Amino acid sequence: MATGMAVAPKPSYGFTAAAEPANIFSRYTVLSDINGDGIIDIVSVDNAGILVTPGNGDGTYQPPIRTTLTDPANAFVVADLDGDGRKDLIVYSGPAFSVQSLTVFLGLGNGGFRVSGKITLPASASSRNLAGADPIALADFDGNGLPDIALNGSGISNGIAVDKVSVWLNQGGGTFGTPVTFPTGTNPGSSASLIVVGDFNNDGNPDIASASSLGRMAVIFGDGKGAFGAPLTFTANLGNAVQLTNLAVSDLNGDGKLDLVTAQTWIGVPADASVGVYMGHGDGTFASGVLYRPSVIDVYGLVTVYPGTLQFADLTGDGILDLVASNYRVSSFGEVIVYPGNGDGTFEPASIYQTTSQANFVAAADLNSDGRMDLVVTSPSTSGQLSAIQVLNGSSGPYLRLVISNNGPVYLDEDTLFSVNVVNLGDAPTNGTVVLRPGSQVSAAGWNCGFVDVGGNYAPQCSRDEILAPGASYPPFPVTVTKPTRGSPSYDASLYEAVWGGGSARSDRRSAAKVIPLNSRCPFVFSNGNTDGIIQKQTTVSRLGGSFFLTLGLDSGCPWSASSDAAWLTAPTPATPQYIVAPNSTGVKRTATLRFSSITGWSDALTIVQSGDQCLYSIAPSGFTFSSQGGETAYYANVESGCPIQLTVNVPWLTVTGTAVRAAANTTGSMRQGTISVGNVSTSVFQAASLQGPAQSGSMAHFAVGGGWETTFQIVNASSNVKRASLSTFRNSVFEGLGVPAYVDDENFYTSTFSYAINRVLPAHATVGIHSAAAGSALPTVGSANLQFDPGVGAFARFRYVPNGQEAMVPMETRAAKSFTLGFDNTNGITTGIAISAQSYNTDPSGTVAVTIRDDAGNVIDSASVSMQAGAHDSYLLSDRFPKTAGKAGTIQFATAAAGQISVIGLRSPPSLRFSTIPPVSEIDPGNGTISQLAVGGGWSTTVEVINTTAAPAPAQLTFAASDGTPLILPLSVSGTTTNSSQLQQTLPPNGRLVVNISGSDSAAVQIGSAHLTSGIGVSGFVRYSYAPLGQDAIVPLETRQAASYVFAFDNTEGAGTGVAVANSGSTAVTIPVTAYDASGIPLATTTVALPAHGQTAFMLGDRIRATLDTRGSVQFTTPAGGTISVLGLRYPGSGAFTTIPVMTPP
Repeated sequence: MATGMAVAPKPSYGFTAAAEPANIFSRYTVLSDINGDGIIDIVSVDNAGILVTPGNGDGTYQPPIRTTLTDPANAFVVADLDGDGRKDLIVYSGPAFSVQSLTVFLGLGNGGFRVSGKITLPASASSRNLAGADPIALADFDGNGLPDIALNGSGISNGIAVDKVSVWLNQGGGTFGTPVTFPTGTNPGSSASLIVVGDFNNDGNPDIASASSLGRMAVIFGDGKGAFGAPLTFTANLGNAVQLTNLAVSDLNGDGKLDLVTAQTWIGVPADASVGVYMGHGDGTFASGVLYRPSVIDVYGLVTVYPGTLQFADLTGDGILDLVASNYRVSSFGEVIVYPGNGDGTFEPASIYQTTSQANFVAAADLNSDGRMDLVVTSPSTSGQLSAIQVLNGSSGPYLRLVISNNGPVYLDEDTLFSVNVVNLGDAPTNGTVVLRPGSQVSAAGWNCGFVDVGGNYAPQCSRDEILAPGASYPPFPVTVTKPTRGSPSYDASLYEAVWGGGSARSDRRSAAKVIPLNSRCPFVFSNGNTDGIIQKQTTVSRLGGSFFLTLGLDSGCPWSASSDAAWLTAPTPATPQYIVAPNSTGVKRTATLRFSSITGWSDALTIVQSGDQCLYSIAPSGFTFSSQGGETAYYANVESGCPIQLTVNVPWLTVTGTAVRAAANTTGSMRQGTISVGNVSTSVFQAASLQGPAQSGSMAHFAVGGGWETTFQIVNASSNVKRASLSTFRNSVFEGLGVPAYVDDENFYTSTFSYAINRVLPAHATVGIHSAAAGSALPTVGSANLQFDPGVGAFARFRYVPNGQEAMVPMETRAAKSFTLGFDNTNGITTGIAISAQSYNTDPSGTVAVTIRDDAGNVIDSASVSMQAGAHDSYLLSDRFPKTAGKAGTIQFATAAAGQISVIGLRSPPSLRFSTIPPVSEIDPGNGTISQLAVGGGWSTTVEVINTTAAPAPAQLTFAASDGTPLILPLSVSGTTTNSSQLQQTLPPNGRLVVNISGSDSAAVQIGSAHLTSGIGVSGFVRYSYAPLGQDAIVPLETRQAASYVFAFDNTEGAGTGVAVANSGSTAVTIPVTAYDASGIPLATTTVALPAHGQTAFMLGDRIRATLDTRGSVQFTTPAGGTISVLGLRYPGSGAFTTIPVMTPP
């Protein structure tokens, strides 16, 4: 019997079928030393039980040892569950069987097991796993030294379907506690939820990474005590695939940060199997996925490809982990795909080994002690099927690789010849036909070339039959790349070469050259170090010098060089993109220049100014605000070494002690301002007067925190003067402050709860965001918010459901109306949510709200009377509270005896859960207004809703204009009748609702324009335009205010972008001044927007005003004298869930 002694690793250039243990039929197989003799055993499962087949270490096996199961099993995991040094099992019986359970087996040390316990799984906790995907993961989640259980699955959380993970904590002795479930943040309703465990944020606690088959990935972070926080989600790079089939974890580049790998495929149609590699950053986030595909996957025709298991093992014998994937192919054969690792997180082109039956599970180990990795393949196609295992011994063999001249980026202005060499890097000669697929021309000396049918498509293919010895190569195959098209930045030519055959289990496919046309793909731009939108060509550094990184804003492969004209300034290089400035001991200022150039013809220069005897100072934050009560806060001052530091103030009510600034109480009755200075810099300090007195008030009818929800309250000072604001939140049923977590933008301010209130003094044009979020496992907290403010301040709430990234805006309600009316639609799977809040300053402490529900014709469907205390909040699904609205559409009106008593918002949720808010209309709305943007065609459609809140018939006219101001003819559909026109005239019945659907061909160009409503007081509406490919809606309110200027907040940080639409309602052309401000109110840049009469335009704010990129702030559009305009902001977060941004109007 062999001893199992370790042998130096050797490459497994191929695999040969080996003698397999007799009568072993399995649906799942694991390789592990079960009996503790140091030799790998085969552990498998069939309908009757678990089989341990002890290995002898020489490729032969002892008779299997069977442990009987009461429940047939899908899969199992091996671990020491009770800390006795013996291997134990957790056996999973899943949805394919009548009983769904986890059974714990404790090892006896001889290959046998005894039952320790059984966990019966409820349907809501059952796992959904694909063939090849382990449904169970084990880790010590609570730090007691014993592995705990994590099982993927799906269920219901707060009324919403979510993917989740169930966790059982190990109590010792092979027993486990009551399960606790945590949402994983991946797609509900997907066919599988995949999980792995690891410390993804390097805090010493195991976390759980998950992926749904639909491509949503997430990490939930463990606290080391058995609980997990809110999921951090991201989207997989599916490439041409449509489904993830497995997930694996490893440190692929040895940087101590865990990385993720996915398997993915296109199910049931011509296949594109691939794996995706996501390099970890060590903080729980990952780089975008890089895809690797097998090179000759199409040789066998267009058939189903279904990657299963992902394993990491050193098959190439170089001490670096390679990636092994099983591949269910067709009923007659499968494949093992090997991606050799480079040790830096990248992989070489794949090798493919064909198996004699389907391949779903693969395990790797050296089973015969020859130093080469062997494989055990199991091939059931369903979770209840059994199959004979296949043992494949690693062997010597040829290894075909391509060597192509000019690998890497090539910059071409003329036709260029490349050489493709086929090399045998294996340890045995080829033994058959070698096939080369060159991807372009078909002619080369010594090669037999022609076109072959590949799944109905003809492709060039060449072959040779000469034996290729180890280390030898065929004569080069010439391939010419033609001159690229100049001036086309999107042009990207590449050579794709593939080789296989000759007995090689490994093949190679690679891009020989990324062709970059000169002067088109290399836009060199210095990074903007200022905030004025001007390209930075000069920068100042301190006399101490240092190293400074430089970003040129170009294609990563574009060539460049740099030189310096001074010895004290070291130029950067592409490999080390930083310049080095030596210390200045001369006592005087000095200047040098960095000069840049490229073979693309680009050149530029950067001037470096270094101070001499002048000290450089800085102070943070850039501004301070204190309440009228005064108080103390920290400041931060930086100064060069050796320079004096002394802070001064210019007003007696400010004092500075150590690192703290203190303001005395303000008893003057008005706001006041002071200055703190250090060296040659200063910062402003604002202090509010008491908020007692005449302050305006507004209400945001709904927010949500916890259970996956988070809310941001955005406050904007749209005026040119310092203003005050005070935000309060209230709970559901009574007038009582509601504490929620709060973090304030750009301030050292965080509170775990706040009730009444957060007060701020806002400089002119300043904005502040107050963010509230809680752990995903926390129960949702819902309520309303009230803002007291000086004239010129506006606000809104943005609530977000983290699992799907969806956002919705709640504008602040300030209209003093007696009634608010919402349009609703509960048809076609759409649901309507309602939120209502009684104003906190309501003079009637127990006000009565009359609720009337009507159909579109104005006929009453239902009614009710509701009592609400001041500050109270209520939210519900309309069809739950009023069942008569189920399956219907119409309006719901909320009326009070006095004006200004309530605020209302609606929430429209289609089956895709891509919800959006529904703005209310009131009886005081003027009836005339403009919609700044609509979109039709190319996947876009627009719906116009107009509501008559009065008790009399109301004529209404809609007029549509194109961006150039000409009439925009659209297919206007009302009640199933479509008319092509640029105008629509209708008479709305009393309390009636008009719905106009406008849609075009998805293949047609998008038509952009604006709309104008002309009607009477009490008639108003909005536009909802939808983008079908994302299932996403956005609401565009009717602009009726005819203000002197319009302001909205923007946030272009964390991958978000801001869109703008501006419409001219007037009959003459206008030029609109535009000013952008940062969050502290400092101007960033100015520009103008010119519009023809009745014209409209739309653009991304960051494209028009570059200084707004990667920052937050506000932007103001000033109405020209005699003009009438409307403005719309659009937020585009990284999730793609775009929504509109409420617009404010200064007094």
